[in-house]
Amino acid sequence: MKTILSQHFSCSYKPLLLAAGLGVSLASHAQYMPGNLVVLRVGDGVNSLTSTSAPTYLDEYTPAGVLQSSLPLNNAAGTANKLTNTGNSTSEGLLTLSADGRYLLTTGYNAEVGLATVNTTAAAVVPRTVARVDASRSVDISTALTNAYSGGNIRGAASADGTSFFLSGSNAGVRYAGLGATISSGISTTISSPRVVRIYRNRVYFSTGSGTTPGIYVIDLATNTTSGQTATSFLPTGIGTNSASPYGFVLFDRDPNVPGFDAAYVADDGIGTPSPGIQKWSFDGSAWTLQGIIGSAYRGLTGTLNPDGSATLYATTNTSAGGNQLVSVTDVNAYNAVPSTTAVTVRVTAIARAALRGVEFAPGTVVVLPVVLTGFAAARTAAGVQLRWATASEANSAHFKVERSLDGIVFSHIATAAAAGTSQRPRAYAHLDAGAPTGPLYYRLRQLDLDGTAHYSPVVAVSGSTPSGLALSPNPVRESLHLTTTAATAYTVRTALGQPVAQGLTAEGAATISVASLPVGVYFLELHTGMGRVVQRFVKE
Repeated sequence: MKTILSQHFSCSYKPLLLAAGLGVSLASHAQYMPGNLVVLRVGDGVNSLTSTSAPTYLDEYTPAGVLQSSLPLNNAAGTANKLTNTGNSTSEGLLTLSADGRYLLTTGYNAEVGLATVNTTAAAVVPRTVARVDASRSVDISTALTNAYSGGNIRGAASADGTSFFLSGSNAGVRYAGLGATISSGISTTISSPRVVRIYRNRVYFSTGSGTTPGIYVIDLATNTTSGQTATSFLPTGIGTNSASPYGFVLFDRDPNVPGFDAAYVADDGIGTPSPGIQKWSFDGSAWTLQGIIGSAYRGLTGTLNPDGSATLYATTNTSAGGNQLVSVTDVNAYNAVPSTTAVTVRVTAIARAALRGVEFAPGTVVVLPVVLTGFAAARTAAGVQLRWATASEANSAHFKVERSLDGIVFSHIATAAAAGTSQRPRAYAHLDAGAPTGPLYYRLRQLDLDGTAHYSPVVAVSGSTPSGLALSPNPVRESLHLTTTAATAYTVRTALGQPVAQGLTAEGAATISVASLPVGVYFLELHTGMGRVVQRFVKE
């Protein structure tokens, strides 16, 4: 299956929720905002980070590095189990997003803060735990494994949809467990010490610094949970040296003429290696080539493709005992060219006695369709909500499932449309949702390949049949938007593609938001309220 990226979407798309006219009281929001970053932090700034178990938090930041929220995992509300991390570990606290974009995933120990040499404990005594965190910041630590990575450290987890997990750790290869399980099963011991584990296109990928060929490995099928599977080398980052220390990685598919993934960014922490930094790799169909290195030495890494084809990356530096940094960089050059810059921008610096480990986008990020989707729109009519979408080409596409949501979070299947399979000519599709409720609605496409792999479109929204509530003036606007709120309210201004361009906090009552610096175009003002998001379209002249 070949993914061809359209100019309309990025590889990790943050869906824009366009619910205009919701009549709700305005208060502080209680959900992660798609497009923000979540960083796993170990330590509270009070006690030094050592080999004892340390408090663990998920800190939410804007892309510019402004703190939005902090969620403790070692005493998360409503959970019986704990999740702490070794204070000075180099490879724990890794963070990923489930393949369907709904959950943040991380791992640790079912131990109180302060347990000495927690990473050497027996799993039967100190179970290894998996945390699943959704968009509302609800934490599930029901998975506490008594037979995983005993006497060693658990490092990370990957999942297709949050119902089961592929795990990585220091001494037992890749393992598998269901949500709420106490027992895990071995999947592959080809590499005994995997680090970051991710799922791309129904395959399990992981990084490792072990063995004679360090780099990125792949297990062919993420639905095969039987033991004895072989992991094969996918991207040997120690090419020519047999020396590399890779951690976080992101894969992109940029060239339709090259089968599969052809671009990769890999974080190398520089421990005993000649090439520390964010490594940029390209694939020509036969071999990987190192195009260049950005920055110095990193472990956590995530990234996205922008509509203009550039790649924006976020990484955490390799200091393990506190005071490290979250950095960002945008590479505007072609995937098979040297990076456009080797400099990074520091977004966050951890306080002393605290360390930043994994970094990932907030829940709400979903993968791009494996087709060139040229349009997807929904409009309310007298007969219901009319949905239309079109593709320029398709590859191994079985069918589209139309999904509807009342809140932009929980979606239900309402219709299925057969796809074209493999086609190189434009195709048009339509569906009338005759039973659409009268309130604001959200729609997305769940496209399935012939092999069962699922991919999601961006979310589109329609207002209710009798919209009321948020009113902006003037609209169109040149200088400032005026609105009225019942409380000081966090807001985000987004482009038509969903990218955040401004954020802040309104005053209570009559509020003014300056948009004078924005280029001419269509934007959405998104207010974050106690009952959800309220979004209104406006035009900047």
